[in-house]
Amino acid sequence: MEIPVIDVERLMSGSADGEVMRGAVSSGFLTLSGVDDAFDLSARRDLLRTFFTAGPEARARTIRNKYDPAAKNVYRGHFAAEPEKNALVEGFDIGPDLMDPARAGDGSDPLTEPTPRPGVTGWDEAAAHYIDAMMRIGGALTRALLRGLGEDEGLEARIFAGSISTLRLLRYPEHAADVFGPDRRLMTPEGERFVMTGAHTDSGFVTLLWQDGTGGLQAESPEGWIDVPPAPGGLVVNFGQMLGDWTGGRIRATRHRVLGGRAERFSVPFFFEPGVDAVIEPLGGAGAPFVYGDFLWERMRQFPNMQGLIRKPAA
Repeated sequence: MEIPVIDVERLMSGSADGEVMRGAVSSGFLTLSGVDDAFDLSARRDLLRTFFTAGPEARARTIRNKYDPAAKNVYRGHFAAEPEKNALVEGFDIGPDLMDPARAGDGSDPLTEPTPRPGVTGWDEAAAHYIDAMMRIGGALTRALLRGLGEDEGLEARIFAGSISTLRLLRYPEHAADVFGPDRRLMTPEGERFVMTGAHTDSGFVTLLWQDGTGGLQAESPEGWIDVPPAPGGLVVNFGQMLGDWTGGRIRATRHRVLGGRAERFSVPFFFEPGVDAVIEPLGGAGAPFVYGDFLWERMRQFPNMQGLIRKPAA
């Protein structure tokens, strides 16, 4: 399975449409090189990751209502690893209000709630810078896809006005082998490996992923599961289920998973998403229109750290 490698400067200049489309319709994956240098991201990402070592006060300020009934935030903020409930990863979901406070809603929908702040010096500013860079890259990718499909690239601006995109910090802790049930154990040529995140497609349009040198990401191909290695200084790109549905399957939403468990791993995905009220009309009339926020919620509530949540006004 071919995963094209594209210099991010070529993407941003609009001169890589052919490579973008080749990856989108074949593997459903791309690699963007040169991202850290072009957008000055490395030190800011390191600062964002210090949340996981900032101590219990940072977690207490940001923990979701699911884990602490006194917390107001439902959708944004910190979610805990719960191995006993088969949730093996902890993380922090950051909204675009860090970049633009006007992106936070009025409290009537948890999908637009403001992001709780951990109180780490410089953290808010690092998040704002990182989100801005990811929004620019996500927009450039979407316009390249629209041009490649022969559609109006102006659709990107209309659909993503008021975007509720999510920057997610993920920490995969090291776990003892007995944490993993039979369905999470795999025997590979490298020895036994463990499924940290099960096979799935992402919900939205485009995912931009940084992963540390530990690796572990795999994509499903006609030949079976293949490793998607880290991209030093760059990002792995995969295309989401909604983009696949929107294009009538012309863009491939590829199932992927994460293996690991015996060593700590960090990753930082960014989910480029439309506005909560954006009406998505499938291209070419291949399906009924739908509202993005409704689609997203139905997908998200299937994940372990979202199960049991109700989409209701944020308190």
